[in-house]
Amino acid sequence: MCIWGARCPLGPGKTITMKHAARFAQILSLVLVATATLVSGRAASAATTRTTLQTVACPDRGVPRIDLYNQNGQVTGLKIDAFEPINRFQGWGKNEVNKRGLKFLRVQIPGVASLSKKQVYLYEGGVQNVSACESRRGEKSSAASGPVAASGKPSAAANDDADDEGDDEHADAPQAPEHQASADTTSGGGLASVNCCRFPLQKRPTSYLAGKGRFGAGRKGGRAHGGADLYGKVGQAVYAVAPGKVIRSPYYFKSGTLAVDVRHKGGFVVRYGEISNKNFGLVLGKDVATGQQLGAMKYVPGAPAAMLHFELYKGNLSGKLSGGRNKYHRRGDLINPTPYLQKWKVN
Repeated sequence: MCIWGARCPLGPGKTITMKHAARFAQILSLVLVATATLVSGRAASAATTRTTLQTVACPDRGVPRIDLYNQNGQVTGLKIDAFEPINRFQGWGKNEVNKRGLKFLRVQIPGVASLSKKQVYLYEGGVQNVSACESRRGEKSSAASGPVAASGKPSAAANDDADDEGDDEHADAPQAPEHQASADTTSGGGLASVNCCRFPLQKRPTSYLAGKGRFGAGRKGGRAHGGADLYGKVGQAVYAVAPGKVIRSPYYFKSGTLAVDVRHKGGFVVRYGEISNKNFGLVLGKDVATGQQLGAMKYVPGAPAAMLHFELYKGNLSGKLSGGRNKYHRRGDLINPTPYLQKWKVN
C-alpha cells in the first residue's frame, strides 16, 4: 500500500512523491476553475441573448402602454406595459387578423395572470424583441429583471392617445435648413392669397371640425391637439395643397405611419402626418406641384378611422416642428389650419 510521503511504485522504474501529488492537485484546481468560468460566461451570454431577443410589447416612444385587440381587430379597452414579455400564439385558431390594412397578431401574456389565457391580439408593429424596442423607444429596458416588470394588472382605461400626433424627435430622416420667411412673401402665393391652395383630399370630411379630431382638442397631460385630423379610408390619396419643396423626407411619425414636411409657395409649412408613403419619390429638396400625391392614408390602431393628420405653420421660425414649450408641444409658429381647410376647394 502507498502512504503519502512515501515513495509509491507506479510501474517499472516509476514512482510518485507528495511533491508530484501537490502539483497535480494544483493543476486540477486551475482546470476546474477555468471550466467553471467558461460555463458561467456562456450561460451569462445565453441569458443576455435570450433577454435581448425576448419578444415584448412595444408601444411608440413616449407611450407607456399598448392596446390589446380582439379577433376582429377592435380595441378591447385593455392595455399592457411597454416591454411586457409576450409570446406569439402557436395553437389552433386565428393567429393573425387583417383589418383596415393592418395585421394583428395573436399573443400570449404569461406575466399577467388575468390575461394569460385570454385570446388577445397586438398590432404587428407593437410586437418587437427587446433590442428593437429599445431602439424604437430610445430607452433601455429594466436591467434588474430584463424587460421592465409589468404591473401585473392590465389597464382598462380608454384609448385616450389613439389619435394623438406622434413625436418626430427620434426620426433620422434628413431635414433641410429652414430659412425664416413670412408666410406671404411670395407674390401670388401664401396663405393670404385667394387662390393659394386646394384641399388635401378628394372629399371633405367633417372630422376636423369637432370632437377629438379638431385643432386644440384636449389630450392627456393637458396638451392640446396640434393639428386637424381628416378621416377617410385606408389608401385614400393625400395631395399637396400648393407648390412647394420637401424640407423633410418621409420619417417615422406614429404607430407605423409616416409624415413628410413641405415648405409651400409663400413660405408656409405643412406637415402631412399619419400617412403611408410608398414609391412617391419624396426625397429631400424635391419640388412638388399642387395636387401631387404625397402619400396615402393609413390606419392608426385605436383611431376611429384612417386619417391625414394635418399641421400648418407660418414658416417664420426654424427648427423641428415637434417639442415646443407651448400647450401643443409644437414649434411656435403653429397656426390653426381649420379656417384655411374650410375655404380651400376640393378638386
